[in-house]
Formats: sequence, C-alpha cells, structure tokens
Amino acid sequence: MKRPAVEQLADALLYEGYLLYPYRRSALKNQYRWNFGVLFPPAYCRQPAGAERSWLQTECLLRDQASSKVTVTVRFLSLSERKPASADGLADDGWQEETARAIVRSAELGELPTGGHWSEEVGQPPLRVAIRLAASSLDSAHWRLTVRIDNETVLNAAATISRSDALLQSLVATHVIITVEPGSFISLLDPPAALREAAAGCRNLGAWPALVGEPGQCDTVLAASIILPDYPRIAEESPGNHFDGCEMDEMLSLRIRTLTDAEKTAMQAAGAPARQLLDQAESLESPQLSRLHGALREVLRAGDRVRLHPRGRADIFDLALAGKTAMIQAVEQDFEGRIHLAVIVDDDPGRDLGAQGMPGHRFFFSPDEVTRLEAAGQEDWPCGRSS
Repeated sequence: MKRPAVEQLADALLYEGYLLYPYRRSALKNQYRWNFGVLFPPAYCRQPAGAERSWLQTECLLRDQASSKVTVTVRFLSLSERKPASADGLADDGWQEETARAIVRSAELGELPTGGHWSEEVGQPPLRVAIRLAASSLDSAHWRLTVRIDNETVLNAAATISRSDALLQSLVATHVIITVEPGSFISLLDPPAALREAAAGCRNLGAWPALVGEPGQCDTVLAASIILPDYPRIAEESPGNHFDGCEMDEMLSLRIRTLTDAEKTAMQAAGAPARQLLDQAESLESPQLSRLHGALREVLRAGDRVRLHPRGRADIFDLALAGKTAMIQAVEQDFEGRIHLAVIVDDDPGRDLGAQGMPGHRFFFSPDEVTRLEAAGQEDWPCGRSS
C-alpha cells in the first residue's frame, strides 16, 4: 500500500463540503455546513426535530489468519468558534474553525471475537470518542470484521441547542482507514461467488468500505459516508482540494481568478484553507490550467497485448491464467453496459481457435484486470477478477 496516495484521498474526504464556491461565509450554500460524516452527540440525535446520527458502522470481509494485525484509524474534524479577530485581521465573528484529529487502535484478529472497545477524550471542548471492533469467523480462512465509531460526548440542554452549537461537540467528516497485516480484504462490490452471500450480509450504516491503494492491493479499505468505488483516486491533473467534488477543478479555478477584490477579501476571511485555495488558483500558470481542461486516458483496443491479473481466484482458470500474457481479440459490452475484454492467451495451443471466436479458447476479463504490456513503467496488478 502506498500511504501517501491513501492519505491524499482521505484528506479530500476530510474537507469535502468544508467551504463551497464562491468560498465566502455570506454565500447561502455556506450557511449550513458539514453535511458529510457528522456524528452528533447522542442527546442531540434524540430530539424530535433531529434526523442526525451519533455513530457509524462498517463491516467488511477479510482473508486472514487469527494472528493477523488489524489497525483502525479514525479521522475527523473537531470544530471551535473562531475568535472575533486574528493577527492578520481577516477573521470574522461566528465562523467555526476546524482541527484535524486521528485516533489509531490495533488488535490481533483472533482477539476480536470477544470484542475490542476503546474510549477517549480529544480536543477542546472535549469530545468522547468510542471505537468498537469485533470479528466473527466465516470459515477457516475468512472473517467478518465490524468497526463501530460512537460520539459519546455528553450534551447539556440538548432540547434548546442549535445545530451550529451542536457541531462544536460533534465528529465532522468522520471516516475510517482499516489495514490488515498480513492478509487481504474482499471487495464488497465484486466478491467471489463463494462469498457473495456473506458480502450481502455486511451491515454498513453511515459509511461504505472501498478498497484503496494501487489497483489490486487488498490490505487497506477506506470507509466513508461518501460512497466510493474500489480503488478511487485523485486525478493527477488536480492542483489541490476545492472542497467540492461535484464541480470541475478547471471551472472553479477560473471562477476564483475572476472574483473581485472585495470577494477575495471575503474568501480570505473564511480561514486558512480558503486562503490556501485562493493562492493556489492565482498561482496557476497557463500549462497547469491547460491540463485541467481534460485528459485522455489509456484506451484498450483489439490487438493490444496485455498481462492478465484475475482478481477473484474463484475457479481454476483464475489460478491458471494469473500472470499470463495475451492478446485482446475483441472488446465487448453486455446488456448492463459493462465492458469485457475477450483475450487469447499466448501459450494456449488452441489460440487459433480463439482468434476465430470459438468457445473454450477465449477468456473474458474486465479492463481493470489487465495491464497493457506496451505501457512503459506500469506495474503488474495482482488482484483482479475474471468474468
């Protein structure tokens, strides 16, 4: 696992919705902040008008040994009221500032059938955060891991407190990074046939676990309130965080550069992240802006030579074809819109029959289960899944 790439993705989630264009406090869309991954105090959630939650739970499947080490990192923001004025004179009264927090706990998988429970206070005013881990064995090689995060902060006068004040005692943008060593997680989006029922039985409330890292790596999942596919990544062309994943970097960068001086001053008053975003947008040079206009990704075509990396290992062909080189004979689409690559394996004695489209000598893979041999510097990906 490449930690910097995972942490870059987690940081984007941490500040998602922090501040929206036009990046000033007076904008209507910034009057109701922090919509993702907020865990309020339980007393606030029990109010008749409240539809918020105080906890999240994520469940995932693992292929491990009882001695495997599971590490859970809970990341969130805690908020505090900003003072009426700061040294730079840009702060304005009533705006809540954020501090990034992280709590890390580890345990051996074999210790978790009886459950693991930690609770501690962080920040000021103090937030009480509880982490609960549990694991149940599915068979000799597979486990179901349950991670639950609770905000156990005591909130007084919950019936009269405003949402804004309740946020000061909440976990904001909460997400969880889970790693296992040694071992591997099973994709809940594309589990092998033998584990589909177990995957469907996983209860994820307030968070969804996605495999993260380089495609094919299976030792880390990221569970967040924003549902992600397996192996999500930040576009390499992106110059930095715009706090708004629903918009394009190019459009936002250009719009920021056209703000008036008064609007830029208001943007600076929204805090350090907003000031950094303004500096970032104004420092972009023409080549960097041009990169934001669009990027052409690699396209696989009939005739391309590839290396195979079947992911599920669900049948004998998954094992037999792993690492083999092949040629794409056709690119096909099924009725559900999914793309399949029909390949002919190089060392198949009947590859001429595969070239004629005969069954038994063509094998089907999804595009993320192959690496193009002509792509310089591209690594093999060891965890794919065959059709």
